[in-house]
Amino acid sequence: MMASNYENTSSSMPGLTAEPQLNQSIALDCRSASNDKAVVVGLYGVPGSGKTFLLNQLKQELGQEHFEFYDGTKMIANLVPGGLDAFQKLEEQEKVHWRQLAIDTIGKECADSGRVAVVAGHFTFWPEQTEAGQPVYTRNDLDTFTHILYLDAPAELVAQRCLNDTERSRASASINHLRKWQQAEKTQLRHLCYHHRILFTLIPPHPTLLNKVPTLLRDFRHHTEGYNLSRAESRMEEVLFEGRAQLETVLVMDADRTLASKDSGALFWKIVSNSRQSGDEERWLKTLFSSPLASVVTMYPEFVSLLQLVAGQEHVGATVVTCGLRGVWDKVLEREGLSKTVKVIGGGHIHHMYVWAFGDNQAIVVVGEEQARSKTMDAALLNAFDNDGLSAQQVLLPSNASPRLDTTKLPLVQLRTAISILSKVEQYPIPHVQGHQTSCYRLCREKKTSIVALMRGGEAMAFGVNETFPSAMFVHAKRPEDIEPHHLLQQRTVVLVDSVVNSGKTAVSFVQHFHSLHATIHIVVVAGVVQVQSVSGRLAQALACHANFSLITLRLSDKKFTGRGTTDTGNRLFNTTHLP
Repeated sequence: MMASNYENTSSSMPGLTAEPQLNQSIALDCRSASNDKAVVVGLYGVPGSGKTFLLNQLKQELGQEHFEFYDGTKMIANLVPGGLDAFQKLEEQEKVHWRQLAIDTIGKECADSGRVAVVAGHFTFWPEQTEAGQPVYTRNDLDTFTHILYLDAPAELVAQRCLNDTERSRASASINHLRKWQQAEKTQLRHLCYHHRILFTLIPPHPTLLNKVPTLLRDFRHHTEGYNLSRAESRMEEVLFEGRAQLETVLVMDADRTLASKDSGALFWKIVSNSRQSGDEERWLKTLFSSPLASVVTMYPEFVSLLQLVAGQEHVGATVVTCGLRGVWDKVLEREGLSKTVKVIGGGHIHHMYVWAFGDNQAIVVVGEEQARSKTMDAALLNAFDNDGLSAQQVLLPSNASPRLDTTKLPLVQLRTAISILSKVEQYPIPHVQGHQTSCYRLCREKKTSIVALMRGGEAMAFGVNETFPSAMFVHAKRPEDIEPHHLLQQRTVVLVDSVVNSGKTAVSFVQHFHSLHATIHIVVVAGVVQVQSVSGRLAQALACHANFSLITLRLSDKKFTGRGTTDTGNRLFNTTHLP
């Protein structure tokens, strides 16, 4: 019999996170399984590794209030008419039927009772005279088990146990064959567990073995997938909402090859490889853990700007999700002055707010240079599109990188689009007519916005914009030089308003002047009508040169007309065409 259902695998004993009296705060009568599946743990190892002995010791240590213990061979013997002798005489296909029935019975019993099942069984049989082992697990095993503990006893100890066993008739096997058998089983189990979502753990021989395994089983009982997810979500909310009651939007970002082009994990192992070549273990360990790994990881400037903007927003937060080296990214963010506002933790859908996921998941996939990309991401994205309903866009960093997949399935988006979304509204109190306070909304950082009315044609529309955003600064300007440094000092956004943009020449001259006074200010050009050719001409050049530039128009026009004198736009708007 065999085991199944967790995603990660491990080749060594995981760090123990619980004491023998694990989680006393958790109600003891909580069900061990998730809503639809029991926790079923397999004990595996070659004959003589100590499975039956350990099973009996666990039964005494843990009792049967929350656990149920099964010997797979005895379970089959109890189900088959005629017992184990009759089973041994069956054809292989008939044996498969009874093995499946045995594991199905165990799974159902434990799902009904809520107990954790611990099952000692065999994965393969391999007589020394044959070329390969005979698998004795079934697909039902893979669909039932949630964990596997593999008893990795030394081959010498296993051989001695088999030789000294007077209760069972065991086939003799050489130490070399036992090693080969164990290695084959571990290799196959790692592969199967990975692909069937099983948590696989090696249990090496240890004087405190009987203390460690019960602790693991208690942990398995409480820390189901659902419980771990709820704890992760709870912890993320604690971190994100600490001192930020107004949080509405969170940016969730991958780290390696998303915030930066480099992979810190790959760099780490490169340092390990180079250090090990010295042959001095103490020296290479010191080199490894004192090396300035974070110093060679440089964030994309676009993401630095985005996270700096987030830092000044009460309603927006950011967190970095990474399976890599958290300490490295803490230092990278600290170097950019972002460590206090950007947390490096895990995540998911949090509280009642929007989540923008930069990296792989209102998902934005960051696409770097082709030689630095993940080789498996294309297949993973296609699977997510076709089978999981993923809807995403892609950002190219640098901007001349080639897109992933096709831009129909994964459309292109500029990072500034995401930045502009952050400049949304904020809530503030106003007096209600009935005497109490009520909530209203205004442009976020409205007081740090300057509205520039391009005279004379833009004044009327600029008044309308100012009426909507009354806390913004209002400035009249006929030429770019009319805007002086103090008009943009400490401002975050400038809105240039004109009634008609024809060639775009005037608008672009203002944009260039704004940037000469304030290099990082967000510029928004608002117009009633914009001529189509100007959008692909001068204005397109301004968009390409300045990341924080946006254009808003009520209408695009194919017609091109340049007014002069009496036909000037201002004269026509204010009915002053009689003036020279």
